[in-house]
Amino acid sequence: MSQTVFRDCTMPDARFENACLTNGAFQNVNLAGTAFENVNMSEVTIRDANLSNMTIVAAQIGGAHFKDIGLPPGSNEKQKPALFEEVELTGTRFVQCDLSGVSIEDCIVDGMMIQGIPVSELLAAYAKRVPEE
Repeated sequence: MSQTVFRDCTMPDARFENACLTNGAFQNVNLAGTAFENVNMSEVTIRDANLSNMTIVAAQIGGAHFKDIGLPPGSNEKQKPALFEEVELTGTRFVQCDLSGVSIEDCIVDGMMIQGIPVSELLAAYAKRVPEE
């Protein structure tokens, strides 16, 4: 099967329904405002992308790898905070991440470790040191 190449084209408001774009490649493409619904994006690689204000709902991320996420190197701008809500992250690892200012609220932290220390032990030790208000 030969490869079809669309180059230097403008297709605003284009719709793809019941389409197969397996192993397709998008390079230097503006997809701002694009919606993907009921889409199989397994094994997809997104590199050098602006995903600001993107919303992902009802997605499976098992085995996903997020790396070098944030502002471009050397940028002095403040980034809008990300929100993870009703997310299953069991067994997930955060390595060499800037988590300053992160808030964890109403979450199950059983088995969660920080620098090899169980969070439940850290919270218990904190509760012993700080009087109830």
